[in-house]
Amino acid sequence: MILRAIEELPIKAEAKPRPVWDVLFEHQSKLNGAKECWLITQPSHSALSGEIAANLLPEVFGKFDEGTIRAIALHDAGWSAFDSELIRASREPKNKTKVATSFMGTPPKEATSAWTGSVETALKASLLGGLLVSEHFRSIAESQVKENPDKAKDMAAFARQEETRQKTLRPKLGFAPDEVERLVDGLRFCDLVSLYLCMGITRPVELPQQFQQHSFTLRASAEGIYQLIPSPFGHEQTYSFAALRHPRTKEVSSATFLCKITG
Repeated sequence: MILRAIEELPIKAEAKPRPVWDVLFEHQSKLNGAKECWLITQPSHSALSGEIAANLLPEVFGKFDEGTIRAIALHDAGWSAFDSELIRASREPKNKTKVATSFMGTPPKEATSAWTGSVETALKASLLGGLLVSEHFRSIAESQVKENPDKAKDMAAFARQEETRQKTLRPKLGFAPDEVERLVDGLRFCDLVSLYLCMGITRPVELPQQFQQHSFTLRASAEGIYQLIPSPFGHEQTYSFAALRHPRTKEVSSATFLCKITG
């Protein structure tokens, strides 16, 4: 589950951009365990990622075909059962004090199970898309092995599982490694932009992907309006996603957030 503060965060457009993963992690760590917040499901976030991928200029990260865009839109589908249980608990009248749990605070065994389900769902949409999702999560697992010894066992096992899967997939597709990596970067980019929008972050961030040796910066310029430079789109984009209020009240149970991205 992705958590978003009930009150909109103040805009800090004048601040120096920080690495996006640092900002995302800090934001979710502060909200993890919150008694009040907005809940955005992982499948909703990944659907937004797919919409973003569908609008990327092909010269930025390469061309995504329809099946691969569908796979990107399903790249977090494996979290569905986990998120459904959190929603059920949030809606249970006897559990009004139930706290919200961010996906970033999920135990490694549950996270890798969700990742496996996500890869297998993506593969049903597209072999290439499934490969991209596999590599996306394998690289995350590999970094977790290095950074978090407590998670090493489960993450290392997942990384090995996906390496084995990819040995079968890559020859079938016939893409050069650098072509695959460029497309994986596109998936990662869409994932990060979607997470930033869903979390309601407003401070400037720098994304790790590059285009023509330039890093992307993303910032809020006004409420619901964001600036992404350099623009990876041909024109201004408007997206929407749904959120549930935790806990729901008599007045408010859900909301739809609109986001406009300019260059």
